[in-house]
Amino acid sequence: TAPGSQALLMETLLYKDHSSKERLSRALALWRLKRLETPISGEEARAYLPADIRLLMDGIHAFRGRATPSPEHLKVFEQLDWYSPDPRYTDTKLLLQDAANLDQLRDPPKGFEPAVPLAPTRTEPIERSHCGCQTDSSPAGFWAILIALILYRRRDQASSC
Repeated sequence: TAPGSQALLMETLLYKDHSSKERLSRALALWRLKRLETPISGEEARAYLPADIRLLMDGIHAFRGRATPSPEHLKVFEQLDWYSPDPRYTDTKLLLQDAANLDQLRDPPKGFEPAVPLAPTRTEPIERSHCGCQTDSSPAGFWAILIALILYRRRDQASSC
């Protein structure tokens, strides 16, 4: 859960031949399950293996109260403090950010995309309609990941000399 762990996991999964891709993908998915309210980038979505995409998609619904139908996912979700199934759950409880994250996981973009979202994300539930004045963005997290990635690459280059 260190600040640079996401960047290191993604770089290893996407750009390096590694024998433990299943473990790394699961580690990244577990990292994400603790941050479901934040946007998932296309690059991150491309890093996951199919089993972890299913875990995260189920996790997004479970985060808003749906009981998981998967016994394997239940073992993971029961370890998270937010898992509390609500028998009144419907998909209308999903927020716009949840829907955007589900779309990223279903069909991540294939090409280049900016590291920071172009438009602010709305955080109110889908069934509400507001003027859109309220935004939630965190450039500090982006810069922390960028700096960690730069430092990691420098260390990697230094060790290969």
